[in-house]
Amino acid sequence: MIRRLRLWLWAALAAAGAVAWAYLQGRQDEASRARTEDLEAYQDTREAIDDAEIHGDDPAAAREWLQLYADRERRRDL
Repeated sequence: MIRRLRLWLWAALAAAGAVAWAYLQGRQDEASRARTEDLEAYQDTREAIDDAEIHGDDPAAAREWLQLYADRERRRDL
């Protein structure tokens, strides 16, 4: 009787361990997937920055361009 009880206990522990392992593995995979997506988004942003048009060394011209761009984006969102 005690042998059978010990066998059931070991089986229950093994099943609980398998479930815990699967849960932890899933969390690790999701974290890895999220990290990959973040890095891909950063890469796209970095490429957009590198390909951006340069408006010269005049800070006033750059501010004016940024203001025009912001105004255009605000109108587009409406």
